[in-house]
Amino acid sequence: MKKLRDSNGETKENPFTAMGFDYRYVANGNDIKLMIEAFKAVKDVDHPILLHINTLKGKGYKPAIDQEEARHWVMPFDLKTDKPLAPANSAPTANSVALDVVS
Repeated sequence: MKKLRDSNGETKENPFTAMGFDYRYVANGNDIKLMIEAFKAVKDVDHPILLHINTLKGKGYKPAIDQEEARHWVMPFDLKTDKPLAPANSAPTANSVALDVVS
């Protein structure tokens, strides 16, 4: 994947084209206008196609950019406090029940 990103999808070592897919690369997946153009371009394609979209995860949120690995995926949180939000389902989990028993 790194070779694909580094070459803007132009490397000859492309596993997707090797599997027979038509392949398109979008370098700035955070740009809504570019994404709309990309989707329109492939909307009526009549064969297998892979749209490879490169994004900056957490764009606009400095803690996510600064801690890209740790923040690759997180539970919902409050943007102002950076603290996790209470889960919608507050039923006890197996872990919390076990902790209550041994405490």
